[in-house]
Amino acid sequence: MRTKLIAVTFSHELGRFDDAELAAFLRDRDVAAFREHVVEVDGEPFLLCVVSWHEAVAHAPTAVAVTPASGDRAVTIAGPRPDAPAQPLPEILQGMSPDQRTLFEIVRRWRSQKAHAEGVPPYVLLTNRQLVDLVRARPNTRTGLTALDGFGQRKVERYGPELLALLWPDVPPREPAAAVATAAAPVAEAPA
Repeated sequence: MRTKLIAVTFSHELGRFDDAELAAFLRDRDVAAFREHVVEVDGEPFLLCVVSWHEAVAHAPTAVAVTPASGDRAVTIAGPRPDAPAQPLPEILQGMSPDQRTLFEIVRRWRSQKAHAEGVPPYVLLTNRQLVDLVRARPNTRTGLTALDGFGQRKVERYGPELLALLWPDVPPREPAAAVATAAAPVAEAPA
């Protein structure tokens, strides 16, 4: 694992920190940990980022289609080919079964595509440590997702259906209990 301190300047034209260089630096790296601190030097704000990462492992492409539970269009996730030559395992994948490593790569590639679509670095969605925790715990409900470190209610609402579809592709999505109760409740007729 490697670590680097990166200073990001505030862009008055953009009205935010210009993280383009940071995003380019992280593009080919598997982020294991990320900490940020805002500091002020001579009246100018800086975002100091401490990044720990693993070098990305190249895989021969293949594709897996996933249909999110929300009913949105299917997402194609590239992943390793079954006949791809073995690569040395990054430290973060040590101790994982082959099935867990495959699932990790599928979720990691989903994260990369989702981050690209949203215009943010992948670590903003999930760090590699969160990906490992997700794959090892493999929760099957949104409540199970919220039990994982770093999976707050907002993140689970936003990405939970897609993550659950990735973790359990052959299991139909469950309706929340409140929706089932509402659907089963009789409808009162309006007075005439």
